[in-house]
Amino acid sequence: MEIIESFPFPVNTNLQKQGPTVSTAMLDGNSVIMIQLRTAGAQVPETVFCLKNLRNLDIMNMNFVNGVVPDALSNLQSLFGLSIKNSLISKITDKLASLINLQSLTIDNCGLTQMPNLSGLKKLNTLSLPNNHVSKIEGLYNVSQLFLYHNDFTERSEEHTSELQSLTEVRLARTEVSVIPSNINKLKRLSFLDLSFSKITTIPDNIRKLTGLQFLVIQGNQFSAEEVNKIKSQFSTEQPSVQLLI
Repeated sequence: MEIIESFPFPVNTNLQKQGPTVSTAMLDGNSVIMIQLRTAGAQVPETVFCLKNLRNLDIMNMNFVNGVVPDALSNLQSLFGLSIKNSLISKITDKLASLINLQSLTIDNCGLTQMPNLSGLKKLNTLSLPNNHVSKIEGLYNVSQLFLYHNDFTERSEEHTSELQSLTEVRLARTEVSVIPSNINKLKRLSFLDLSFSKITTIPDNIRKLTGLQFLVIQGNQFSAEEVNKIKSQFSTEQPSVQLLI
């Protein structure tokens, strides 16, 4: 309580008064275990990284000092969920990967161009990075849900596809992706794939070996009319249970 009372803006501890412009904290005894920072335009107090029992940190519409998510983030070793939205970030510390209990990571509309290697996040199962300028991510070995729409990706490499065998859901719409890796069939658990409004001209035959696939969203790409008819015919014959949007 001493830490949150030192912030230069009020933090409400009554969860019934949560709102888009209200900063709120949840306590377990004397420990802050969840905090939502919602004071638009204010700086994120660096003392928030002293809350070592914090399990969820949710930041929206606020600023980091010099646009940097600092090394002090590594103090939050109990963190399960980290969400940062509408907050300009020029750099995020490499120590992000030291948060060994982190299960969910969201960085949305923050102008982010680079991500540190995430291979240390063994428990991470959901990664959401929409509306940024990221073109490369490394270390996603156990992630099952991946939301990367509105970024600067150009393709998924064969090597990276091999790393991502835990994926069940991929949303990679509105990017510069033009090629689907031929070894996409290695994603045995994949059930939902969204590659809409990108620059894809054809899909590999191996995509039809994804036996768990339920939804394939590929409209708004650069398929020829002939390719569209071919894709529809093949899925109708070989995988009629797949919901195809093209």
